[in-house]
Amino acid sequence: MNKKYIRQIMKKLTCSKAKRKEIEKQITSEFMAEIENGETSEAVMQRMGAPAEIAEEFNSSFSGEEKKRYKKEKFIKRLTIIIAIVVIVGAAVYWILPKSYAIGDSKRFQKKEVQAQAEKVLDLFNAEDYLALQECSTGAVKDLMNKEELDEAKSYFGSDWGEVQTKGNVYIEEINQNGKHWAEVQMNVSYDHANVTFTFYFNEDLMLEGLWLK
Repeated sequence: MNKKYIRQIMKKLTCSKAKRKEIEKQITSEFMAEIENGETSEAVMQRMGAPAEIAEEFNSSFSGEEKKRYKKEKFIKRLTIIIAIVVIVGAAVYWILPKSYAIGDSKRFQKKEVQAQAEKVLDLFNAEDYLALQECSTGAVKDLMNKEELDEAKSYFGSDWGEVQTKGNVYIEEINQNGKHWAEVQMNVSYDHANVTFTFYFNEDLMLEGLWLK
């Protein structure tokens, strides 16, 4: 059995992890049955077709709910992971765990500057100015500051947010982990049709290194 061939099919499926496992089991079973009947792997793959074609057949058959589950899992994977902040779980040694401090006690960040930068990034987000967002960002999060990724993230709070109505209190802390420091800013924003909590993570140069929407 050609495991690489099956993995190529799995990578192109636009379905949930559970559904992907179900399909992988199905294809593997069919593949093995043909091998046991005397077929070669090459002959089975030729008859089944290219991985992209097989995946497309499955993708076209998925229900709307299945596609929503796929988008949700993709969203969680891409945008709910705080870039550059590694959350250590379980029996981690204390010194490598993230620690938070009052921003007023910080020797690295000025509260007014951090809040102004957060307000700027929020305004750019609302204006859908992706180029300017990229210029304010660094690291892996910079690649996420584009229309496709942000539209997908926004879709989980509704298709049309409307205009900003009110902004709640702004909470700012300094985060220290393993010798690295970030300013964490949490802002609650009410739109016409959605309520969203933004959490921004800025490095010492006030470049955006993390974004969390909930």
